[in-house]
Order: sequence, then structure tokens, then C-alpha cells
Amino acid sequence: MFRLMSNRAFGLSSSKRVIAPIKRSYVCNRLVCSSLVAPKACRNTLIKSELNNFRRFKASAAPQPNLKRNPNLQLVDVQRPLTIGEDVNPNDPLVGQRPEWWWTGLKPPADGSPVVSEPTLPLENYTRESIFQGFANMWLATEVLFSSIQGEEAFKRPQYHNLRHPLIFYLGHPAVIFLMKLRVAGVLPLLEDEKEIHFEQMFETGVDEMSWDDMSKNEKPWPTVREVVEYRRRAFQQIKEIIDTHPDLDGRPIRHSDALWSLAMGVAHEAIHLETSSVLMRETELKYLKPPQHFMTLHPSTKEKSQFPPKEGDSYPANPTVKVSACTVQMGKPHDYPTFGWDNEYGSKTTDVEAFDAKAMMISNGEFHEFVASGGYSDATYWTKTGWQWRRQRNAKWPTWWVAYGPAGAHRYKLRTVFHVIDMPWSWPVEVNLHEAAAYANWRTARDGANYTLPNEVQMAAMRGAVNAHEAAKLDVCREYNAMACRGIRNTNLSWGSPSPVNAYQPNQLGFYDTFGNVWEYTRDVLTPMQGFAPHPYYEDFSMPCMDDMHYVITGGSFISRDDLTSPFARYHFRPHFFQHMGFRLVVNEHSAKSVGELPQTDAQMLREGVEKYETQKQLEEYLALHYGSEADQLPVRALPQPMAHALRSFPSRCATRLTLAAGDANASKKRALDVGCAVGGASFELAREYDEVIGIDFSAAFVKAAETLRTDGKLSYHLFQEGERYGPTLSATRPADVDAARISFQVGDACNLPVQLGTFDAVLAANLLCRLPAPMEFLDRLVNLVNKGGVVMFTSPFSWLTEYTPKDRWIGARNDSLSSAEALNEAMQQRGFKLLEEGEETLMIREHHRKYQFIIPHVSIFQKVE
Repeated sequence: MFRLMSNRAFGLSSSKRVIAPIKRSYVCNRLVCSSLVAPKACRNTLIKSELNNFRRFKASAAPQPNLKRNPNLQLVDVQRPLTIGEDVNPNDPLVGQRPEWWWTGLKPPADGSPVVSEPTLPLENYTRESIFQGFANMWLATEVLFSSIQGEEAFKRPQYHNLRHPLIFYLGHPAVIFLMKLRVAGVLPLLEDEKEIHFEQMFETGVDEMSWDDMSKNEKPWPTVREVVEYRRRAFQQIKEIIDTHPDLDGRPIRHSDALWSLAMGVAHEAIHLETSSVLMRETELKYLKPPQHFMTLHPSTKEKSQFPPKEGDSYPANPTVKVSACTVQMGKPHDYPTFGWDNEYGSKTTDVEAFDAKAMMISNGEFHEFVASGGYSDATYWTKTGWQWRRQRNAKWPTWWVAYGPAGAHRYKLRTVFHVIDMPWSWPVEVNLHEAAAYANWRTARDGANYTLPNEVQMAAMRGAVNAHEAAKLDVCREYNAMACRGIRNTNLSWGSPSPVNAYQPNQLGFYDTFGNVWEYTRDVLTPMQGFAPHPYYEDFSMPCMDDMHYVITGGSFISRDDLTSPFARYHFRPHFFQHMGFRLVVNEHSAKSVGELPQTDAQMLREGVEKYETQKQLEEYLALHYGSEADQLPVRALPQPMAHALRSFPSRCATRLTLAAGDANASKKRALDVGCAVGGASFELAREYDEVIGIDFSAAFVKAAETLRTDGKLSYHLFQEGERYGPTLSATRPADVDAARISFQVGDACNLPVQLGTFDAVLAANLLCRLPAPMEFLDRLVNLVNKGGVVMFTSPFSWLTEYTPKDRWIGARNDSLSSAEALNEAMQQRGFKLLEEGEETLMIREHHRKYQFIIPHVSIFQKVE
């Protein structure tokens, strides 16, 4: 099956996948971008709102999401008119055409014609005027888009799914981030005005749909739209003054290490939100929107008659298969390329691509209709486990922007665009999320007998002919052409105000249509760094939080994509449940032994199903009790043998104490310690009694958020499960009062892929981690450069090897006719320059409910690096 799996290490730790510092892990609502991170010298002065935005953990189970009705579900929903006096204030200046005060920079054309998008912002061979026109044109595009919203109240209405901020946030957010990045780079001075600081805090941090059932985003008061507009006006003038006067903007090339890179970053960031805001508008009740006067018109194919039922070759084109020869693909954007790029585009990756077959076009609405009409949305056999959970939770029965009309079960649909409902254009690409694309691939496999899946990232590059940077650069048409010029080549850079038929433009030399533009295309690859990747200091966590094996790469851009989004080097990424102007095409997977659309499993994806167990509120509370609970709280039934009662006394604390004692006996330095698989942080706090700096890393974002809450607030309430539906009284996990919390930080991370930016450590604790890693030897290899000479490493592990977590050929020992795991670990560490200091056992007990406990006796081994 086509699988999108989830991964969580078992036991005390969960350290798969990539590092993302929790202090700055909130990602703004974007194609992908995230909250402000300043260089260390500025960090104390710059706005620090992330921790205020953490969602507080509740002691009881989370309530069921209060989903509203999808406003695009039925034609009757989208035909409801706006009622003056009921839906909007009759005196609201934001109803109808915008007043003069709305426009904060350039004004739209006086003749009512559309605003024409400029080419990508040039960073070589530019003038101050060309930089200003690129910036101001993007700024104006935002205001044209938001001029569609009718009434003050409509700006502040949350989306029906409650996964995003109201639209007023996205009117202010691009300008706020623009100024913040200029401050981080030193182009603008730091803020001192408290009122302005408070305003920017409200608009700094957006949300990434990290979970399709995470519903807590809109609980804050918002300023008026006029106040946001006036902030934009002040911001525009500040940026214009920089363009007019900055001494470095004299025609010299702007590179990623230059301060003015932040100027290009601001433009690229606004392009991201131009697109995502259009998606949110597409999810808004149509009565609250009016097509903007200066927005590009729909593609002229909307004038063609829509037939029902759709017929291949008539309503939509037949989609042939094209053969692609074997080739070598070299990915990576050159650092001297003359346009802006986000950090994940740089580096290098060379891949030998085997010959493959792929569909010439993206899957059209007409092709997808058969899947819908044949019951594909009601047959769980075509869906992944998480996809089926998503489908049931959303009660999805057809694509989210299909609008049903006519008798139930007739499967007649219209299509919601950003500002219109139109007759179904069967020849346009279907726009779905990855769960739906995976289900379709499985259904087509079952129907056709071919083994369909989605392309990976390098296969997409091969289909474009972008096999290296030189060839990719030839495809970067938006560097030279504005929207009207692009219109004749591809549907991107807002050439049109909607998608277009999948065969509207000429195919490339290989025979593929729309490898750029129209709508984005999903790949089956998760976002990973290329060799040489480094986060940019002006936006350190733009990409890293999403290198978590849960964000899948999308390519090509859409009709509304601008600036870097149109680049052949662009690598954007989404969770599988995410909606965007996004479709997919199929490739034939000849080499899979599986039956339908299999995603190749990364090491982290092998374990992904295990992570879900540990993301529940009940599991979080069990671990809070393990790390912080008293013996009396955990054990209301007291008749236990002494060894078992001892096991209830903080296992994390005992581990940390044992490690620090061993370090003292070995005369090891006590400056920096790393707690890998820190869970909710109990051992990290204990290590901070002895070490100057402690970093706790865990794969579970829920566990890390709990640890961070304890670090910042000192306590966290929770309940312990009793039986059935009963929970006990409220308990409080409390950080040790005598521990300096400033010594500690927590991060989401991957034990097998710890970045070099972590530095080196004098002590590493890996409690109950090894036997739940997909590649434990990779973790041991990383210790060689992670641990300082003379530093100590402590492992605890029950060595509970299971193939669902670790392939048998990667177990450490424990095979027939092999060493025991303890013996094999000792041998492996000696080979890596460590000597064994001590060996023994510990005990721990995990409380499941008041009459059921897990009693575990982990093996303990402590090593010192001697080479």
C-alpha cells in the first residue's frame, strides 16, 4: 500500500527526526516559513513571543474538535448572499470598493485593469528602481488580494476547520516579518516602542498545520483592520527608505551572506503568504468575498461548456504514459545564482535515476471523478491508516473544492475557485491533499493492474530535464518575464487567476505537461537536507522544523506562485493533510514488490506508526508521572516488594545521578551534557545540577512542549488514569526548584541525524533509546564526533528488539549465534574509541492505570571516550 506512516521511539525516548529548537519551533502559516530567530547577540532584545504562544497542556483528554461545515460542501452553501445589517455593518467602509486609505504603497491602475506581476526580484544587474518595483508590486498584490474581503468581521472569522489564524493575521504578518528580518540583519535598528512591540508580537508567529485535529489557533483579540493597514503604511515607508538610501544597494550582487539578503527574504516571504492567503480565502464562505477589481481573470477555458458525465478525450484529455531514460540528477542551487533562495535549496545531492514511466499530465478532475463516483472515498482499502483517519474525521466524500449539487449520489459537481463557483472544468488538474492522492494511486493500481505511485523529487527533476543547475537555470523563465509574458509559456506568476487545463500549454521536450505552474505537485519524498545544508542566520528555522519525515516535498509552483516559488530550485513542503493549490501525477513503480503506490520507507518512516502511541494525552501523563510523580501518587495499592517500589522512584533522576557520579570518578569535564530521548525532561533537569549547559532532545513534539512548559513555568498539571473513563485528581509535575532553568533547552530531534550545529558534549545520556532506533549504529557513529575526549556516555536499554522498529540486520547483537546486546554494544563502543567504565542494571516502572504497571530492568553501561 501507499503508506504515510508515523514514527515514535518506544520506551523513555523518542529521538527520530530532525532537530528544531523548541524556543523557535512555531512555524508561520506559509508554504513553509517560521518564526523570528535572531542571532544570539540580538536575541534578548528582539521580540520573544514564541513561548507565549505555546498551547498549554490540559490534564484531561482533549475535547472533540468543533468543526464547522465546509462552506464549499453544497451549492446551497456557496449561494448564500451577504446580508447587510446581519452579516456586515451597513456603514462598514470595507464593504464594496476599497477607500483610498486602504492602499499603503503603490496604487492599482486607475483604469481598473489587473495588477501585472513583476519578474522575480533581481539580485544582480539591478537598479534601485527595479528593486523598488519588485518590492512594491508584491506589496500591492497583497492589498489587491485582501481587498476582496467584505467587512471588518469577515477579516476576523476563523476558517471552518480552525486550523489557521483569521485572515486579518495574514494581512499584517508579511509586513511584520519583513521588518523583523531587516532588524535581525542589522539593516534596521531594534524596536524600543512598547506599543509597536506588542503589535508585532500578535502578528509574528503563524501556525503550521502540524496535525489535522489540532484546533486551538484563534483565541486572541485582534486590532482593527485600519490599525493593521496603518502599520503596513509605516512599514512600506521604512522599506522604501532603505531601498532609496542604503549604501550597499549600488548594483553590487546581493548574496546570502549580505545584510540586504533580508530585503529579498521579505519579498519572497510575502509571495508565500500571497499564495497561502488565497487558499484560506478559497476556504472562506463566498458571501464574504468579492472578486477584486485588479486581480487577474479566470483562465478562458472556464467559458467552455462542462459536460456530464465527463468523458475521456472529450471533457478531459487522455493521459498517456511517457518513458524517461536513466539519468543522473544533480540537485542544488548555486550560491551565486542571481535570485533569492531559501536555505533548503542550497547544498548538493547527486542521484542516479533509473528509467521509469510517468503520466504525461497531472491527474485531471475528469480522471479523479471516476474514483469519487465508484466509492473511492468510502473504501478504506485504498487509504493509508492516517489518511483514513483524516477522511473520517473530516467526513470527506469528494475533493474539498468540489461543490456538490443535484440529487445525493448523482456525483454532479461545480468547482470553487478563489472568488467564484464555476461549472466543473473536467480538464483542470484535481486539487487534493496527499492522503487523497495516495488513495487514488492505490485505486488506479487496483483498477489498471499497473503499480502506481507518486514521483520522487529527483524523478520530477528528470521529467523537467533539470538534471543539473545549468539545465535548471534555463527553465527559470520568471527571472525575465512578467505575468503577461509568462502567460504564453506557463500558468504561473499570476498569469491567470485560476488553474488551467492540464494540456493547455505545450509539453516539454520529453513530453510532459505543466512541470511548472498551474498547480503544485506532490512528491513521495519527505524534505531532507542536501549535503552542505546550513540554516540561514536570518531565518534559522525556516526549514529545519519541517525536516521531520512528516513534511513532503512539493514542486513546480501554481498559477498564483511568484518570486522564489516559481524557481526550478524551489523546494517547498507540506504535511499530508494540507490543502494548497496542489495536485499530482502518477509514475509506474516497476521495482516494488508491493501492490499499490508504496512510498519508499526512510528509517524514520519505518517507526512512524509507533510515534502515534506516544502522542496521546494519556501517554504524556504517564511520562509526567514517571519523571515527576511521587510514589504515593503513582501507587495507591501499596503492597509491592521493595525492588518494585524502588522502581517507582524517579528513574530519570537516578540515571542522571549515576551518570554524573561516573563522570566525577573519571575526572570528566562537566560543561555540556546532552540528554537524547529526554521525553518530558526529568533527567535533563537533574543533569543541570552539575552541568553548565544541558540540551534535551526528543522526537515527540508533545513531550518536548511539556518539558519546555516545565522549564519556563515551573509546573504542569496532569491527571492519572484510573480505569474505564475515570481519572484521578489533578496532580502537578514540578521542576526542581533548585535547578537553574536557564542552563537547559529542549529541542525536537533525531538521534540518528544530530546536526553538527549542536557542537560537542562532555556527557551524553541515552536512556532506553537504542532498541527503538531504526539504525542504532548510526547513533553510535555520531558519538565519535559528538563527545569530547574524556567525556562519558551512558546507555540504558532493555534491548527489546522488534523488527517493526529496527530491521533485524541492524540489531546490536541479540541474533542467533551472536553476542548478547550488552556484549555487542561494548565491542562497538571500543571500536569507536570508548572504554567501558561500569556496567549494571536499573529498574523502572511505568504506571498504565492504578492496577497495571510495566516493570522494566534496563541494562546500564557507561563509557568514556579515550581516543
